[in-house]
Amino acid sequence: MVSFPLKDYYNMSKKVLHVVDGMHPKRGGVPMAVSNIIKLLQEAGLHHDILSIGENIENMPFYVTGFATVSKFAISKKAVNWFKFNQGNYDLIHFHSLWNPTVLTIYKFCLKNHIDFYISSHNSLDPFDIKKKAIAKKILGHWFMNRVLNKAKYIFCTSEMEKERLHYFGRNTDNAVVLPLPVDYDGILHGNGNRFRTKYGIAPDQFVFLSVSRIDKKKAIDVFINTLAALGKGDEKFKENIRFIIAGDDKNAHSNELKALVEKNKLEKVVQFIGLITGTDKADAFVGSNLFVLPSKNENFGLSIIESLQAATPVLISENVYIYKDLFNEFHQPGWLCNSSLDDLLAITATALNEKDYTNKKAE
Repeated sequence: MVSFPLKDYYNMSKKVLHVVDGMHPKRGGVPMAVSNIIKLLQEAGLHHDILSIGENIENMPFYVTGFATVSKFAISKKAVNWFKFNQGNYDLIHFHSLWNPTVLTIYKFCLKNHIDFYISSHNSLDPFDIKKKAIAKKILGHWFMNRVLNKAKYIFCTSEMEKERLHYFGRNTDNAVVLPLPVDYDGILHGNGNRFRTKYGIAPDQFVFLSVSRIDKKKAIDVFINTLAALGKGDEKFKENIRFIIAGDDKNAHSNELKALVEKNKLEKVVQFIGLITGTDKADAFVGSNLFVLPSKNENFGLSIIESLQAATPVLISENVYIYKDLFNEFHQPGWLCNSSLDDLLAITATALNEKDYTNKKAE
C-alpha cells in the first residue's frame, strides 16, 4: 500500500490542532480515524488537540474542545472565536472537514492570515459524495473551496483510488498524497466471541453475518437483507441457521426503512439491530462473527474491514471499497469481492456459506 510517511507528515510540528465535524462515534469512520491518528502520534511524543464542531460525547478526553451547533447549517461563533484566539499555540492545523459552515469560516480566517494547514478529505471530494447537495457544492467549490484546496500544504487521501478521483473544482496544484489510516490493533485482539454470542442469544452453530458501520443507503445493507430473503425463501431451516447483526446508530430514517424491509421479508428472527457498539463490545462482535459484510456502493477506506481481518474474520466487500486491491494483494484469502448487485451477492453469499472450513471460526 503506497503511503506518505508519518515522520515526514509531522516531523517539524510539535503541536497540532485537528479540526473535526464532531467526535461522536455514531458519525462513523472520521472520529475513529482521528482518534487512531492521535493515539499513534502521541505515542511518538507529539502533542495533538482536537477542535470538535458538532455532536460530541459527554466527558470527552482532555485534549478535545467541543462546540455544539444548533443545526448542521449553523455557524458556531464560539468555535470560530476559540480558533482565532488559540490557533497561535499550534505549529500546524489539520482539517478533517470541508463543508461544515463553521469550518468554512475558519478556512477563510486561515487564508486571510496565511496559516498553514493540511486537509484529510475522508472521501468528501469524491464525485459520489459530491452528488449530495451537488448544486451548492458546485457553486461553493468553484467560488471558494478550490482556493482552500490549492492553499493546503497537503491533501491526505486514504487510498490511491481516492486520490485519483479527487475533485478540486478547478485548478489543481497536485498537493494530494496517500496516507492510509492507522488502526488500533490492541482493542480488537482482546475480543471474546462467546461473550458476544451469549449477549445476543446466538447459538454456537449459527452462522453470523456482521455489519459494523454508519447506517447509510450507500452501505447497501438493504441489498444484503434482500439477499438473505432470497436465499431463505421457503427454507425455514436456512433462517434458523443464520443471523445478520447490524451494528450502528439505528435512530435515523434509513434504519427505519431497513427495519420495514426486514419485517416485509419476515426476517425478524434473522436480522437484529444492536445499535452503536464501541470498545470491548465491538471487539467481541468481530471475534464472534463468521463473515463481515460491506457491499458498499462507495467507500474510501473502511476501518471496520481492517478490524475484522485483525480478528481473523473474513470479509465480503464490494469493488467500490477503494482499498480492495491492496487487501486482496496483501492478505492471504481475506474473503470475497462483489459488485453490490443482488445477483452477485446471491452467488457469493451462497459460496461463503458453503465454505464452512474457512468461515467457521471458534468464538474465543
